[in-house]
Amino acid sequence: MKIPSKVKSLFWIALVISVLVLSWVGLSQLYPETNTLRYLPDRIFRLVKILMGNDPALPKVEQADVPLALIIVKVLITIILLRALLKIVEKVFHEQYTHMRIACKKGHLIVVGIGNKGSRILKDYQAQTARSAVAIEQKSDHANLSALRRDGHAVVIGNATDENVLQTAGALKARTVICFGDDEQTGIQAAGKLAELYARQKPGHVLRCFVHLEDPRLVEVFQQHGHAHVDSGVDVRFFNLHKVIARNFFHRLPHLLADTLQHPQAKVQFLLLGFDAAAQALLVQAMRVFHLLPGQGSAWHVLAQGMTGKAAQFHDRYPHIARIAPLQFTEDTGCYAQWIQPYIQQESACEQTVVICASDDDRANLLAAAEILHASAQQSFPVFVLNAGGKAMAGLLSGHASARLHFFGDYDDFCKYELITGTRQDDLARAIHNDYLQQISGAASESAAYQTAWDDLSEDAKDANRAQADHIVYKLLLTGKQNAMQTSAALQFTPAEIEQLAVAEHARWAAHRYLNGWQYGATRDDARKLHPSLIDWEQLSDSERQKDHHTVLRLPQILQAVYGRR
Repeated sequence: MKIPSKVKSLFWIALVISVLVLSWVGLSQLYPETNTLRYLPDRIFRLVKILMGNDPALPKVEQADVPLALIIVKVLITIILLRALLKIVEKVFHEQYTHMRIACKKGHLIVVGIGNKGSRILKDYQAQTARSAVAIEQKSDHANLSALRRDGHAVVIGNATDENVLQTAGALKARTVICFGDDEQTGIQAAGKLAELYARQKPGHVLRCFVHLEDPRLVEVFQQHGHAHVDSGVDVRFFNLHKVIARNFFHRLPHLLADTLQHPQAKVQFLLLGFDAAAQALLVQAMRVFHLLPGQGSAWHVLAQGMTGKAAQFHDRYPHIARIAPLQFTEDTGCYAQWIQPYIQQESACEQTVVICASDDDRANLLAAAEILHASAQQSFPVFVLNAGGKAMAGLLSGHASARLHFFGDYDDFCKYELITGTRQDDLARAIHNDYLQQISGAASESAAYQTAWDDLSEDAKDANRAQADHIVYKLLLTGKQNAMQTSAALQFTPAEIEQLAVAEHARWAAHRYLNGWQYGATRDDARKLHPSLIDWEQLSDSERQKDHHTVLRLPQILQAVYGRR
């Protein structure tokens, strides 16, 4: 168990105070004649001499006559001096000391970059595992450097693209590397150097390397065209924090809209302010998972500056997105109160408005939210604000506005080891895939890309399972079974619910395909991304419908496989 640095400091302060008190008491016993005010300077002089380990009068005193307090002082001073000596040696030989600590590590975490994101990852990792990690940082004067070292993390100063620096950080014995560098190229090049190092040294284990890319589009490119496993033994994964935030946002959202979503005619209209990387990640994730029962629906209204160009680029990336849900793009004029007026209707049990302020500027999001709240003071619809410091702000708000205002995207919530590495978040997706492998055992499958173990799947194939896993919370909530996640053994669906959920599942599956560039084709062609099932539910054959029915029916077993063993 690691002792906090504050506790350590208090301990040494208490130790020094104890030395002073015990020295004073011991001198009072040894030289009782000095217990008057006129001898105060002499007492202080002797005290200093004792602290320096050189009181001229002490050798003249028999050992048996030395007060116990002074004997204890000698021991304590020895401890303090040894500690000081160790600190001096550590300062003088700091680099050698760091290398020695790293040499003793095995199966550890390496974080490249100690900015706000990297530092939070290190903090969370230490909190979850009670282990220190190794950080690589180019700037020797970085503001976070001292704090990380106080917390016990070893910091290697250098460029992560340098193979010698990677070896110094113990890359050959590490289990995980997370790259949060100042630029994307640093992480990509570091991953390449790790692959070269492992190919040459062959340490005999697989290193997981997670590289953060600021642009979600690059993540998609690498997922679709890269390799999950590098032959060298380095498993390189690319991730984007906006996508992580978006995934978690739409995992929590249905619980806040539970009353509305359980209405058979539920309609949800989203007002999205901003259309930079974060907002686009939210919209794409919504298209993947926000699929409701027949008779229910959703629509999106997007407001941003430079909307014409951004909308055109977005449609180029997702040419079939209009097939998923209605989208409306509007140019931002800065008049948010005026913008929302057409969408503010008399609230009802089945209609829900959701405002999301998600530009890349935290201050702009907060100002826009304040204006919208003011303009809709009589309404109760929620306003979500993307803000890295949301927790601090939330504590300063009160009243009706605070009940409507929800902050998300705080780095403390999403710069977490398990979220980045996907260890816990992928449990359901992994269980879905394993169940699929069991069901097709010995039978022909429609795609060979899915007939392999989870760790060997492409990121694109994993994302397909993740999308299905992320929709489970919607399936449960839409049927009023939101509490069944932990009690999956008793989970049962009526025939009507199975049919409705199967329709929703088909819509979700089709949306995932559309987002990945697939379209309808009479014959399936993976290379050209054509699939005969990309049609409306009513047009599907009975055999194809049965697949969606089967997905719903297998849900209790899948949940049991995950939560039944926890």
